[in-house]
Amino acid sequence: MKGNEAQAKLSFEESLKVAGEYEARYDLAKTRLAQAEAGMKFGWPNSTEQAAEARAAIQELENVEGI
Repeated sequence: MKGNEAQAKLSFEESLKVAGEYEARYDLAKTRLAQAEAGMKFGWPNSTEQAAEARAAIQELENVEGI
């Protein structure tokens, strides 16, 4: 990911906020995965676990909703 860490955090928070407002569960999960992957690059705590949780949520949504 290019750019700085602070901007990345702000962008992810804004994306999560909007997806939450629209109850877009798949978009929330995909954004959380991208956030976790960026977090692994930046060294944010718990990023590996968050990525696994996001992948599980995506898989569940794809299986249940046929996405």
